[in-house]
Amino acid sequence: MAAGFSIPQVGNFVLEIALILLVYSIAANVCGARRNPLDFVVCRRRATRRVAAAAVGAFCAIIVGCRSPGASQIPSGLFASHEASERGRTLFVEHCAICHGQAGDGHGARGVGMDPSPADLTVPPWSDSASAGQTYRAIHDGVQGTAMPSWLILTDQQIWDLVAYIHSLGES
Repeated sequence: MAAGFSIPQVGNFVLEIALILLVYSIAANVCGARRNPLDFVVCRRRATRRVAAAAVGAFCAIIVGCRSPGASQIPSGLFASHEASERGRTLFVEHCAICHGQAGDGHGARGVGMDPSPADLTVPPWSDSASAGQTYRAIHDGVQGTAMPSWLILTDQQIWDLVAYIHSLGES
C-alpha cells in the first residue's frame, strides 16, 4: 500500500488505556495527590478537582469518539452496489495495488520481499461477504505483525467502498 499515516501497531486498546492512565496521573499530580494517585478521588481543592475530572472525562470521550463504529455497521446493499465497487476500485488502484497487485492477488511491486507477503484478496476470507467486518477492520486498524498500515486517512464510506471492491475480486 502507498505511504499513509498510521498509529503504532501497539494495539489500539492498549494504547488507549495507556493514554487514559497518563492523563489520569497528570490530573492526580495537578490535584496534589503525589504520594497516592488514588487520593485524586478525594482531592480537597474543589476547582482543581473539577478541572482535572473534566480533562479526564473529555479525553476519554475523545478516545471513545474517535473509534470508528463503521466495522459493525455494514451498509445495506453494499455488495449489490456497482457504484460502491467502482469507487472502491479507484481507491484500490490509488492506495492498495502497489502491495496487493492490480488483480488483488498479493503480487504488487512493493510486496516483493515482504514477510509476510501481502494478502491475496481474491480468496476468502477477504473476498467473502461474511468477513466484511474483518476486512473493514484490517483496512481501518492495519494488521499487526505485517506491513499493512492503518488507513486513518480514509473515511468509513471509503473503507466500505474498498470492502465492496475486494468482495468483487472473489467473484471474478
